[in-house]
Amino acid sequence: MDDQQTLWDLEAGREGRDVGLDRVASGSWTKAAWLALAWEALLYAVRSRHYLTSEDVWRELDGRGVVCPGDRRLMGPVMLRGLREGVLEPSSWTHAEARTRNAGPMQIFRVVR
Repeated sequence: MDDQQTLWDLEAGREGRDVGLDRVASGSWTKAAWLALAWEALLYAVRSRHYLTSEDVWRELDGRGVVCPGDRRLMGPVMLRGLREGVLEPSSWTHAEARTRNAGPMQIFRVVR
């Protein structure tokens, strides 16, 4: 069956929906799906803050029950998107967070309203 035929096949649509729901229920996020959820978490986090770090976004994701797909470096592209889209700008401050980065310096971003 080609793509055009499956477009109008109700049963194929239902099967696809069920497969997707099973993936979500099992917690097997794709990187693209996780990045989209992390972006939403960043947008939510900036609503109530003037400054934030990536750790604030991680806390928001934790609160939503979203687990990292294994590589915490995935937050980098999310923060970079925040910079590129004008949601964040770098401040001149850093912060050492004990639970991440071995207490190394972490960039503090200013929220742009």
